[in-house]
Parts: sequence; structure tokens; C-alpha cells
Amino acid sequence: MNNILKLAPNTILTYLEYSHNNSEVPLPYKQHASATEDIHWVLSRWPDESVPLRTLTDEHYLQLSQAINQVPTGKRKHYRQALNAILIYLYDIAQWQLPRRTEKLFVDRDLVWFTRLSEQAALAYDLWQGYQEEQENALRNHVHPSAAQAALTIAQEVAPLSLNHLTAILNNPVCLERTGQQTQLKVFHYQPPSTTSQETEATFTRYHLTLHCYCFLAKYYQTKSPSLTQRQLLNQLNEHISTEPYHLGPYSASQWHTLFQSLWHYRDNVPPTLLKDISQPERHVDFDVTPPSPKQQKNLLAALYQQDWLTDKKRNAIMVRSKPRWSQRQLIKQWFDKGNISSSVVPDLHPENVLEHYLFLYCRELILYGGVHRESLSKATITKYCNIEVCFNDEPLSYEVAIDQEQLQQWAKRVYEKQESDTHKGLVHYFFRFLTTQALTDHLDIDAFESPSLAPTVDPFRIPLTALHEIVDALLTHSEGTLLQRLYCAVSAIIAYFAMLRRGEVLRLRIKDIIPLSDKSTAFRITVMKTIEGDTKSHKARTLDTVLPESMAILIHIAIQLKKGFHDNVPLIGFDKEKMSSRQLNYLLPVTKAIKAHCGKKARFHHLRKSGIHLSQQQMLQLAYQHPTHDLGAYADLKPMLTPDIVRKRFNYWLEGRDEQEINDNLLFDEFTRQVGHQHYATTRWSYLHGTQWLFPYLRPEQASSAQQTFSHAQLRFLLGLASDSNDLSRQLSLLSQHYNTLSTRDKQKNPVLLSEQALRTYLWPAETNHSPESVAEKANENPKYYYQQWGKSATKQHASFIDQLFINMRMKNYFDFNVLSQVWASSGKHSPRSLGKTQRTALCGLGTITLLSGKGEVIAPNHRDQKASLIASGQLPRSSLQIQVASNARNAGYFEAVFRQPEWQWLACSFTLTVNRKTKVARLLSLVNTRYANGKEKVTVIKQHEGASHLTITLTPKFSVPELVLQQALQTLTS
Repeated sequence: MNNILKLAPNTILTYLEYSHNNSEVPLPYKQHASATEDIHWVLSRWPDESVPLRTLTDEHYLQLSQAINQVPTGKRKHYRQALNAILIYLYDIAQWQLPRRTEKLFVDRDLVWFTRLSEQAALAYDLWQGYQEEQENALRNHVHPSAAQAALTIAQEVAPLSLNHLTAILNNPVCLERTGQQTQLKVFHYQPPSTTSQETEATFTRYHLTLHCYCFLAKYYQTKSPSLTQRQLLNQLNEHISTEPYHLGPYSASQWHTLFQSLWHYRDNVPPTLLKDISQPERHVDFDVTPPSPKQQKNLLAALYQQDWLTDKKRNAIMVRSKPRWSQRQLIKQWFDKGNISSSVVPDLHPENVLEHYLFLYCRELILYGGVHRESLSKATITKYCNIEVCFNDEPLSYEVAIDQEQLQQWAKRVYEKQESDTHKGLVHYFFRFLTTQALTDHLDIDAFESPSLAPTVDPFRIPLTALHEIVDALLTHSEGTLLQRLYCAVSAIIAYFAMLRRGEVLRLRIKDIIPLSDKSTAFRITVMKTIEGDTKSHKARTLDTVLPESMAILIHIAIQLKKGFHDNVPLIGFDKEKMSSRQLNYLLPVTKAIKAHCGKKARFHHLRKSGIHLSQQQMLQLAYQHPTHDLGAYADLKPMLTPDIVRKRFNYWLEGRDEQEINDNLLFDEFTRQVGHQHYATTRWSYLHGTQWLFPYLRPEQASSAQQTFSHAQLRFLLGLASDSNDLSRQLSLLSQHYNTLSTRDKQKNPVLLSEQALRTYLWPAETNHSPESVAEKANENPKYYYQQWGKSATKQHASFIDQLFINMRMKNYFDFNVLSQVWASSGKHSPRSLGKTQRTALCGLGTITLLSGKGEVIAPNHRDQKASLIASGQLPRSSLQIQVASNARNAGYFEAVFRQPEWQWLACSFTLTVNRKTKVARLLSLVNTRYANGKEKVTVIKQHEGASHLTITLTPKFSVPELVLQQALQTLTS
């Protein structure tokens, strides 16, 4: 039978052995000759329906159990053990969701693990005491560290890692990193056998390194020790601790790992959940940051609101090609013939099928930058990867489908499932990965196309809060886009970040779903639930409280206030009755472009949610630990949102007036995952919380960079790179610490020195003087109205579009009607507004005076507008209108068409009254009006007069009832 998981039994057995050796977890399977056959027997009966969602339901589990129970011999027990082995692998490595009835299997493992930690507590204490004594001797004598000493330093000072990971670290100097004043340890993940791919980038995580650990490891790597095996490291460790000052051991590899974890648990009071985080690097991933160059950023920001798709009218005017040209083939041919592609031209983004455009970009990137592992690819490989248009036969990807998350996912699934060979599936999958880096398609979820036996793919990235400030500022101050579009784009980015929402959840958020906790509060309660436009990913509603920076909270209040009086089921983002596809294109796509401009190509909209989850986790830890001296290092951008006041306000719904010490912080992880919308913390940890550098200050606050510590003279000589008997220490300390200069000579010689590690880092690696102007984040933090003022500045620009001028005038005169504004917007070009250009202004001058005629000449007060609207609707009061009187000639017809046949004035219905002198022939003038002025069913009335020149009166009447203010603004726009 077919193994639908495509999982080799040897992969499972190898992982279980690895897990047992590194954590003393009992093996669920006793090795015997038929172990491989038993696992294969169970895999061949695996239910197909469980694979796409990585979920084994009770029904699926029952099917497997029934198949096993039908075996009449002792093999039944072997098959049951094989099933347990498969479940453990899928749970640990591939992150499957398993039925409740299997929980006992994993509860038992955790119980055994924690029992072993308790049993090792006394030994862990002895190990720590011996280590401290040994370190003092090593610092006094500047002894070159051995592999055993380096391993003990990492395991006790950095993280309680397994011997497998410690061996890999000691063999690879690349693991030691320094960025500016930040020091980190890069740890690569365990890779199950037979699961690596040439196109799969190795995953890794990072740990914070204290200055002592960094210098100690740097010294070890300088010795250029030969590579070690895990067995050799184990032997060296056991030999090392058998002597003074330890007199311990020997231990197995799994006992060493348990010993290290026990030390961290009892020394630093690390809770079990966080202990698993730091001791198992495979629970989380980290990422490298490649920011865009200033030129790339400028080009990306310039196209922020550019509509790189065709409007319906233009699309209908273009004859759609039956087949794309597939320009990537021409690109490859040019590369073959000329050896370069500098003269290549990117094909247009055709609205009916964007694949040609993206296949070209995909091919160009492979040619210029190579693959994941190789900087250059062969011509055969490029051809193989790029000439895959046959895989998309009968499955074009239109612009509308590409921008919609659900439709794009369905399209990708159809394409993937149509591929008959694994080779073609692999090629399509590589192209899908490229699509996730593009602004238009960055919401494609490629997890569904990964092997169900491997860990789910993760797209690690964190958008710094300072970058969010830059993104919001760019969205609000751009020269293109309407005022409301800019506001809604900024609000979408802010809500996605601080409310931790997915893109669909942002668009579906209704007015009643976001509630300020007071009129001018920065705290909001948000409900995420199913609406008529769609459901949540988990199909469950959730409620969360969040706190925003005051400068950003003001924008949210404005967005809510604009729709005051509307039905509370109306979406917060967008005009009234605006389609979801339009909201995706015009409010989320610009946000994605801004994110990529400021954070790089790999960043996408979903990373706003990830970054908000990271902030929420930090606030949760701050609530639990209450460490005033903790420092964030590379995450200093979050400091404004981690003050005691902000954190308390964030969790006010839970504290309910109590002190932080009075709450049950054991429930924090459950509450955290509930607000995120996940079922298990492990899911959040793997997919959303990247790295562990941010965790270290909470677990070991006394070792945090900003904490004041006492350093011995020997330790300082070692850290400053001085000889053990150097007399230069005093001089350097006088440069480091003002307090040191005030001490007497005796105190300087006898007493340890009180310093912060950050002071040492600054002295060793001075930061470059920053002469850059004040950042956007600093301006916004200092001035709560900063973004409101930035948004308002663009509103004062001359020659703004009519819809912007109407919006401004409505707000200035306190006569705001969002329904009317939406109707005018829907009938005036929507998201393609244009201010009056030179040609139109010339035409208006030629047309002459435009007058405003009120209905029956009456002026009705603003507070009676509902009464006026009902009178107009019933025909009791004619609508106000604009009138233009011109000579009926071809020149004026051209002027009229240049202005009033443009999209922004289509909310006005045209009617024509031709007044003809009795001596003039009517037919010629009427023919001119019908052919050059009037369109379709527009009314043309002819009136004869005895005296006076013939003329044409053009009446422009709103197609729907509007207040007088709208026509007044139209008149002002046309005549200013």
C-alpha cells in the first residue's frame, strides 16, 4: 500500500533515538528486527484526509486502532508501538494536531522529564559550584579553554543545550556572531535524515551571549581545535568533571542534557514552558535581516499608491491575448546568447494573467542571484526551474484572484494537485515560494504544499516598532492617494500590528468590533469573529485588549468617528458598500509595499501580526517578572510600550485593580495563546516568536547588559583583552567609569569594580556617532498629534482632488455625512481621483461662469437635511444643480467634454436646454448638441425665443440627494 506521508521508517527511528539520547525521554518503541516493517505497515494504512491539515482526528485514530486490533497475533503490540512512535514524530517534528485520547502519551513524557529534573537538582548545584570555582582559576591564569570547558560555559551561561547541539557549535566558528555591540550565538537546527533538500535553507535560532561567554568562545575558536564527535565531547566532559574542583560523573549524553536543564530550572526559576524553549532550539527559528538600499527604498515608496493594474474601462478596451508570451523563455535565450540580461524589459502586469510577469521576475532573480545555497546556477537548472508554464495550463492567475487570499489559495491548490509527478510539484512549489515575496501575492500560504512529515514552513521576520512608525508616516504623507485611502492604509497597518490580526480579519473588522475603553483612550477592546464576509482561521471568535501609542490611537478614533451613526455591522476600513476586493487592493496592498520599502523584500503584511504577537509576549513577560533593570538590547524599539503604566493598562481587564503579584501568572501562556487565536503555545512559539535573545534578560536579569555587576580585576583583564599581570587596567577603568576615579588607591586595588556590561561593550566597540535627524518614532512619541498633523498637512495642498476637498470641507463645517461622501466617491472614479489639470482649467475658463441653483431657491439649515432629502425624493422639492450657459459650438463641446466627461464628475447627471432664436435653424444646432454634448438618454430640451442669441444651458444635477454643501464645494473646486 502507498505511504501517503512519504515518511521513511528509518527517519522516525533515528529521531526517537536522538530524542532519547538528548533528553532521557523513554523510547515508545523497543528496537527489534521488524521495527522498520511495523512502522511501514502503519504508515501504509494512514488516512488520506488527515494529511492536508496535519490533523489526526478521533475518527482517523479509531480507523488506525481498528486496523491494528484486527491483527490476531502478538504483532498487534508491535503495531501499537509503531503507531505511538509515528505520533511522537509527527507531534514533535511536523507539529501535527492529535486527538485528546493520545495526550497521555505526551503527558507521561513530560512527567518523566520533570521527574528527572528534580532528581538531578543536587548534582546541578554541585556542577554550578565547581564551574564557578574553575572559572575564577581560568580568569586568573588566562588558560586556553578546552572543548569541555567551552561546552560547560555554553550550557550553564547561554542555554541548557544537548550535547548534539554543543558539538555542532564547537565545530563551527560561524555560530559566534557580533552585530555592533550585540553578541549572539547562532544555533542550527537538527535535521531528520532524508528530509533535507538542496533548495531548503537550513533553519537556525539565536541566543544572547554575555560578554564573558563571547570572549571565552572567541578564545576557544582561536585555538583551532580539531572537529569533535558527540562521543568525543561526552568522553572529554566526563573526564573533565572527574577531577578537581568537580569530582562528579560520569554521565550519559541524555543525563548531561537533563543536568543542564535542572540547573537552569532551579538556579534561575525558569518555568517548564520557557525551559523547553531555551533547551530545544527546534522550537523556534530566527532570521537574517537584509534592509533595502536607499535607492530601492526610494523607488518602492514612489510607487506606494501606484495602481499597477488596469481599470475595468481600460481592460475592456484591450484585446486580451489568448496566451501569454512567456517572456522568461526570451530572457533565458538572451542569457544563453549574450551572457547578460541588462537590456531585458520586464513584461507588463496583465490583469487577466499575472503569471508571465512573475515568471519573468523569478527567472531574472535566479540568473542574477542564484539559488538558496549556490550563488550561480547552471543554464540547465535555470531552464528546468523557469520553463514551467506548462504547469499552469488552463489555470491563469488574474489580478483579482491574486489579491484575494482565499481565491489565491484555492488557485494554488488546484495547480499543485494537477501536477502528476513529484518533480513538477517541486518546481511549482519553488515558484510559489517566490510569489510569497511579492507584494501582490505575499499572503499565499505555502504550508499546504509542504511534506506533512516535515516541520511546517515558517517565514520568520519581525517588523521593529520604529519601522512601523516609518511605514505609517510614509502611508499618511505620500503625495498620491486620497486622504481617506491614506488614513485607512495607516489604520490597517496599526490594527494588524497591535491587535495581532490577519489581513482578512483587518478587512472584516466592523465598527462594533473595536471599542475604545474611553473617549480618548489609547486602550481598545477588539472582537474578532465570523461576519458575512468570512470567518476566522480557527472558526472561533476571540476578544483581546490592546494599547496603542497615543499618536496612533488618534487615527483609530478618527476612523471610528467618521462612521458615527452608521449601522454597527459596517466594516471599519473603507467606504460604504465598498467591495472587499477593492479594500484589499487599495488599503492592504499599499501597506505591503511600504513594509517592503522599509524592511526588505522578505517582509510582508502578515509580519505585522507576528510583530504584534512578539510585543504582546514581551508585555506578558514584563507583567510576570517585573524586572525594572531588564534591557532589550536589539529590541530597544519596544521600550515605549513596556513601561509599567502601559503594561498595566494592557492587562487591566485581567488585573481588575489587583496588584501584579496577586494574579495567577501560571495562566499567562493560556491567556496569551487565546488572544492570538491559537490552540497550543508551541504553534505560536514556532511560527511567531523568533529567536530567544529577548528572553535572556527576563530569565537572568542580574546578567543583563544594563544591570550593574561586580567584576573582579582578573575578569576585567580577560574581558578587555589584557594580560593576566597587566598594569594598564587602572588606566582603562578610569576611562570606563567616573565612579572608579573617585575611589582611593587602596579601594581600587582591593575591591571589585561595579560596572554594567553595556559600559564595557560601548568601550570595546564604540558605536558610530549618529548625526541623523530625529526619527519618526521619536517625533511621534514626543508629540501625540504628530500623525494627525502629518495627515492634515497633505489636506492643505492646493489642487487636491474633488473628493479630498469635499471631505475636508465637510469636516471643517461640522456637516459630515459619510454616506453622501461614499456615494459621491462611488460615482466619481473611486480610487482614481484626479485634480483639475492645466487642460481642464483652460476648458473651464473657456466655458465661462458656472452658477449654483438651489432647489426652489430655498436654503434649508444643515440640521434639516434629512427633511430636505425626503422632500427631494418625493418630488416635492427639486434638487439643487449647477448651470453653465455657453454658445452651442464645437469648441465649447470640447471644453465641456474635457471637464465633465471625466470620471470624477460622473456623480452629476447632465441635461441640456437649447435656446434657439426663431430665425436660426434648429436642426443644425440640435444635431451638434446630440452628437457632441449629450450622451445616450440624457435629456435635451429645445426652447425658441423671439430675441437674443441662441445658447445652450447645461444643467448638472446630482444623481442622488446631496446636501447643498456638496454642490457648493463642487462649484468652489471648478472655479478656484
